[in-house]
Amino acid sequence: MLAGGRALEGTRVAAAQAQGRYLVTEKLGRFELVDAANGNRRELDARIDARDAPSNRLTHRNFAFDAQGKRLAYLLRTAPTKYAVVELELGSSTVRMGPSLELEPLRLRYDAGGSGVWLDAVVADSNADGRRSLPVALSAAPPTCAVEDNFVAVAPQAGDDVTTLRIDFANKRAAQAPGLLRTLRGAELRRDPAERLLLVSPTESFTLADEECGGRILSGNEALGLVLIACYRKPGRAPLRLVGRTVDVDLEVDLAFAGDDHLDFDDDVLYPLHPGRSAAVVDFERRVLVPVADDGLVVSTAGRFLLLRDGKKLLGVLVPAQAGARLRREVLLSDVAHGTTVVEGAEHLSLGGVIVARRDGKVLGRVPEPVIGLDVFGRALVGGEDEAGTQLLGPLRYVIPNHSPGLGG
Repeated sequence: MLAGGRALEGTRVAAAQAQGRYLVTEKLGRFELVDAANGNRRELDARIDARDAPSNRLTHRNFAFDAQGKRLAYLLRTAPTKYAVVELELGSSTVRMGPSLELEPLRLRYDAGGSGVWLDAVVADSNADGRRSLPVALSAAPPTCAVEDNFVAVAPQAGDDVTTLRIDFANKRAAQAPGLLRTLRGAELRRDPAERLLLVSPTESFTLADEECGGRILSGNEALGLVLIACYRKPGRAPLRLVGRTVDVDLEVDLAFAGDDHLDFDDDVLYPLHPGRSAAVVDFERRVLVPVADDGLVVSTAGRFLLLRDGKKLLGVLVPAQAGARLRREVLLSDVAHGTTVVEGAEHLSLGGVIVARRDGKVLGRVPEPVIGLDVFGRALVGGEDEAGTQLLGPLRYVIPNHSPGLGG
């Protein structure tokens, strides 16, 4: 139960702050901002469009929390073809309104590199069919879950060209930045019309991947200035490369991949991959691919520690930084059912209702399912189900894990 003993009435979590304190919930097309620390709720503007765009993202297209957990941005539909971005300071009543925009919005986001609020949108009728058309259809239906590495190809896209706008709240302006993806160590990652991936600064424009590769971003490491890409334009499965200003490493592995760019780098040194039935991680520090298991699933990485599903076991695995050193493994749970649901939070994950710390594998305990999200303290946001047992319903509530004998940890 939330602080104050109150439950949440929302039937869907539309967006969640990474730190786990604030949520945006939706019920019948209306949205509320919820402070899980004290149970306070704030009804958001009724002009927020409930329709969402299909993608491999969990957050609703009209919402974005900043990485520091201090701000929430959301998009208002002020007229049939006019929109405005609003920014709310969390924990206060401060609200900033952006400029009025004539466009078709696709997705609102904070630049993961920290430079402000961006809006991906169609601003012009680039295919000359008499209207602004998004590359995907919007729907008010709840999203369906998908396994993260089963992406569906999205390029080339239908509809009109999507461009990025930087929202300037102080001057109420929106500056177009075509092809802008995110910032990286003071420079900008951009994709040009030829599908080249560029790193652009005031003094240079460096090509990270050419048009023959057409790199889509899987992950990256801000501190190291490295980006992991899949060359979707290569014949067959997409080969993976690790690129940077002075780095271009062929990882000698490929995936069936051509999905959305993943732009929210968490700066972990390990990134999980599953080529076929095997499990491996890309080591950003050593710039190599490290095999982990012949038949397994990496469910989480944090620093040099990862959690691995191997049959019915959950293993904690430490990947050493030294070349040639052996992986260190520890069994954390020994009876994990097939098909168990995994829900990942900033510091913990839920494996079938068992809460485990991502950084060291400590087992905190068990909570009732279904688990919707986790806060930084390991509390689980849980909800009910419909008669078929498939649809999450309110009221939602936070539950502290109960450590039962035999769980491990």
